[in-house]
Order: sequence, then structure tokens, then C-alpha cells
Amino acid sequence: MAKQSEPEFESVESFAEFLTDDERKTFMPGEAQKVAEATGQPMRLIIEALKKLGFQPKAGEKVAETRGYTSNNHDRYSEKNGWVGGCGIGNASRQMVQGFQPT
Repeated sequence: MAKQSEPEFESVESFAEFLTDDERKTFMPGEAQKVAEATGQPMRLIIEALKKLGFQPKAGEKVAETRGYTSNNHDRYSEKNGWVGGCGIGNASRQMVQGFQPT
């Protein structure tokens, strides 16, 4: 059973129309990925096509957080800091707490 995509992500043209209707000049990489999945094309081609139409990719912004000497040492690589599923001290600790230990 094929996954149904939202109409605005069915093609580059429909996504460009969606952005124009929304009065946007930028798009998130995740939106380009949805278009790539719906069309079966590589994401870089989708981004290039959108750039030719005058749209620019926009990266997510990180929120700076002041760390003090009482801050938790193990939350540097947490999801709130944009480190989702990566490797690092926080991820290793999370795996051990969940019962998974590498061999």
C-alpha cells in the first residue's frame, strides 16, 4: 500500500505554489525531503529546482543555553540541543539506561 503524501508535496511546482500562497521565500530541509520522497527524486535535485524558482533553504536555529557549574554534564548531546540520535556521551548513557549495551 503506497503512502499518500499531502498535495503540496506532490511535485516541485505544487510546493512552490504552496510557498507562494503562504508568502514564503524560504523552505525547511524537511519539506524538501517530503517532496523528494513523493517524487522519487534525490533531495539535492529538489533543492536545486526550488533555488531556480527563487526559494532558499533555511536551517533550523539553535537556541543558546547558558551552562553553569551546576549544569548537568550529560545533557550536551540531548534532543533539546539538536542532537537527535547521534553518538556522544549523552547517547551512550541513554542506551545503557534503556538496557542496551554494545558488545
